[in-house]
Amino acid sequence: MRRRKFIAATATLLVSSRRSRAQGTRRRLGVLVLGERSPTMDNALLDGLRNRGWIDGQNLIIEYRFAQSQDHLPALAAELVALSPDLLIGFGPQVALALKSATATIPIVFVAAADPVGIGLVQSLSRPGGNITGLATLVPGG
Repeated sequence: MRRRKFIAATATLLVSSRRSRAQGTRRRLGVLVLGERSPTMDNALLDGLRNRGWIDGQNLIIEYRFAQSQDHLPALAAELVALSPDLLIGFGPQVALALKSATATIPIVFVAAADPVGIGLVQSLSRPGGNITGLATLVPGG
């Protein structure tokens, strides 16, 4: 449950701005997943965003891409980047690496990477650096 709240809260913080909500600007969120669509993931993300005033189709546009294999990740990441989203979310380490390779400017939130420092996703857990941050599922020495 904490992971769901983290995903929703992080997405909201990066996408949200009181000024843009007041002006009615639609924000675009890109979501890349390796595998099938999951109702649990959808519900957690949509509920978290809705609780903070972001509703898909009203003030938020969510672009989903689902890769059936790792080979498809670079093309789908590039496809999402071409849409110029305000934020990208990647579920899993391979997905996060594909998104990181696709852009150095759009903010990226990764979810469920066991060793983000070890795989070169971030510089350190305390200071990720660049345009990427997220949730590490295994903390060294923890």
